[in-house]
Amino acid sequence: MSALEDLLAAIKRKDASAVTRALDADGELATARAASGQTPAIVAIYWRAPEMLALLRARRAVLDVFEAAAAGDADRVRTLLDANGSLRDAHAPDGWTPLHLAGHFRQSAVIDLLLARGADVNAVSHNADAMRLCTRRWPAAPTSRCCDASSRPARA
Repeated sequence: MSALEDLLAAIKRKDASAVTRALDADGELATARAASGQTPAIVAIYWRAPEMLALLRARRAVLDVFEAAAAGDADRVRTLLDANGSLRDAHAPDGWTPLHLAGHFRQSAVIDLLLARGADVNAVSHNADAMRLCTRRWPAAPTSRCCDASSRPARA
């Protein structure tokens, strides 16, 4: 396995010692990207490993808009959208938009921010799931606000 694959496996195991050793050996791994587009940060988020994400961020891993949306970092999402508004409806390597990710991980503050910035609640993911956020898959708040917003007339 490559050093990056070892790091991703350690994150999935929630093995803080192994993650620390990997980052001590090569600090650039904190911001590396696998061929699939996955970063150590997004793996930590998907595997529900906030302590691993904290280790990565302490090693200067800077979250992109997708990672920040999934992690619930509304301040980072705001900063990125202020710099480039088109990120609002961009698609991550896994095919989801920031709003899909915020909805999936139930990040209310990020959902509210993205909706206020005009995120497309009818966007369809670009992956095998071809998921639309407002399928009522998650009928409880906070994603219900997205579904409510999808019933409003489209912006001109």
